[in-house]
Amino acid sequence: MPTGKLRNLSNSEDPETARLATEIFKITMSNPPTLIENEQEICSSLGMFSSKHLSYLRYYEKTGRVSSHWEAAVASLKDVARWSLLAPPNDIRKAKLLANWVAEKLQEIFRELSEFDFPTEEDEPGVDT
Repeated sequence: MPTGKLRNLSNSEDPETARLATEIFKITMSNPPTLIENEQEICSSLGMFSSKHLSYLRYYEKTGRVSSHWEAAVASLKDVARWSLLAPPNDIRKAKLLANWVAEKLQEIFRELSEFDFPTEEDEPGVDT
């Protein structure tokens, strides 16, 4: 169920439907996955802005459980390029998608990254050059 539909249900004329939808939404929004939170902290520590949002919910009738699907994203091309260099995906499919994206955006990425000072070996403590 897309989150938009859940929001619509929270405005339902049926009070029980509205109450349940509102409760599920509040609980889900107040408990984002730790992995998403950690990724945002890493981005922030690297000077990148990121956002997260709840994409959809899935209800399992047999168990009565609800699972949530969250997404995180960095906002600018510069941040996407930096994140892809600092933390490339391990997943082969995602790595191929990223490589194709980088190939398409290469000139834009170079323009964006030219403003970013990458650390050099001289910047690392304890490294003699």
